Amino acid sequence: MVRIMKLNIAHKIFSVALIALVAMTSVATYSIHLTSEISSELTFIAEKQLPLNDIIAEINVRILEKELLLERIFLEPDNAEKSGEKLAALSKTIRKDFGKADALIASEIGDKNAPADILDFRIAMSKFEEHYLKYEVQAAKVFDSIKKRGTGALTEQLNELYKVQDSIDQEIENLRLRVEGNSEDAVKTAEEHEKFLLLFNITMTIFASLLAILISGWVTRILVQNIRKVSEAAAEVERGILDVNVDVTTSDEIGGLSNSFNQMVEGLRVKERIKDTFGKYVDPRIVERLLDEPGLSNLDGNYQEMTILFVDLQGYTSISEKLAPSDLVKLLNLFLEGMTESVSEYRGVINDFQGDAVMSFGGAPFVEGEEHAILASKAALGMIGNFEKFKRQAIKDFNLDTKVMPLNMRIGISTGMVVVGNIGSSASRKFSVVGDPVNLGARLEGVNKTYGSRVILSERTHELLDSSVFAREIDSIQVKGKTEPSRIYQLLDQKVEENRFAEGLSAYRAQNWSLAKECFNECLNLNAEDTVARTFLDRIEYLAENSPDPEWDGVWKFETK
Repeated sequence: MVRIMKLNIAHKIFSVALIALVAMTSVATYSIHLTSEISSELTFIAEKQLPLNDIIAEINVRILEKELLLERIFLEPDNAEKSGEKLAALSKTIRKDFGKADALIASEIGDKNAPADILDFRIAMSKFEEHYLKYEVQAAKVFDSIKKRGTGALTEQLNELYKVQDSIDQEIENLRLRVEGNSEDAVKTAEEHEKFLLLFNITMTIFASLLAILISGWVTRILVQNIRKVSEAAAEVERGILDVNVDVTTSDEIGGLSNSFNQMVEGLRVKERIKDTFGKYVDPRIVERLLDEPGLSNLDGNYQEMTILFVDLQGYTSISEKLAPSDLVKLLNLFLEGMTESVSEYRGVINDFQGDAVMSFGGAPFVEGEEHAILASKAALGMIGNFEKFKRQAIKDFNLDTKVMPLNMRIGISTGMVVVGNIGSSASRKFSVVGDPVNLGARLEGVNKTYGSRVILSERTHELLDSSVFAREIDSIQVKGKTEPSRIYQLLDQKVEENRFAEGLSAYRAQNWSLAKECFNECLNLNAEDTVARTFLDRIEYLAENSPDPEWDGVWKFETK
């Protein structure tokens, strides 16, 4: 034990475990040996001793039957012929029994479980068989004399037969008792071995339990003292404090554990730095999911409904021609910061930065249910507010003349079934979405230029809105690359009277130009900034001069983005 105490913890545990293992292996081996011995003894008794005992008993019974049959023949000589057949059958059976007995005795020779006197018993059995054969010869003589009714010779033969009969009766009885004694001794030995095995197993089980308790207590006492400092440091990490460090004071397993803990904490620090740094390029929630579940990077895409949002800075091209590259980058970052802030606030995911444009999406697993359409719409309203802040800051910081270089923004929002997943090649991929709603969202962002609006929603997006978000239908359009028309809606920052606009839109689709103009003019009277109403008035002037086809259904087709 003193030498064990000098070892490191791993070697201590291994040494003690090895001692216990050797002890238990020895015990188990001995127990298995004893069990095997008992099994062998029981098998010997069941397959050899008991069958031998039964055979000798059968021989004894059949000899007695033969003796009785001879007496009956003597008393009833008229039935000698019939009884002779039975006598012959008994003799044949007895000889077979002798053969079985000889085979069993031969199989016992060399068996470790065989009685010590098995050879003597075999000799005695052979002698008995010889005596029996003499008895059969004498019995045959008697039987012949009875058949011939020779009384003179019969008397002498009977006397001789009785002598032989008494001799073999005594011999078979002695053999039977001898076999029974051997069987009893074998059973007794097996029982003693079983009792010893039971006592041995109980004793060793108690010993092993006590040994396990002692080892556990010893190891626990050693480990707890040294591990406590690691546990305390782990509690600090659990509270989010990552500037902890465990002093490594030993070179044993506790020292290794402390070192591993320090490496783990450093890994957590690195992970946090990655999330903080890389999250500026990829949405932090995606980064976090990939760090926590690396297997997600290999997942195939899922087909699900999501809401896609595109936002673009209008006037960026003209501004880029006027500003220095460094100022242009600052301006762009200022714009993107405000847009990203709104997306994050409403649980959207930034998918990509495309120059002055931002693409984001919302849906599972980042948003539950169908709330993504409402959140995207609220994010768009937040973007409008942040854009006004950006505009004021840009004028201040970069001395922009918005009359010469007007600044505006456009947003397109579309909802539909898309493929979501890690898209790309084995060398480079990103968590993104693809599908027709993505293309539609990009088109709707551009459609704002036609209507002078800032935010246009797809029909499916509008269907998922609740009373907390306001929007009005403004047109049915067919965007470039689409064959089916789409109803589009303008997102509003507050609820407005929609009746006259809706009436004007209905009249426009019915080619009732006068009523449509009346309604849209009333909308302009109520709100001079209603650019959509002004757009329709201009369109009506054009259509009044250039009458559409008779089958025209009110769908406005866009040939460009």
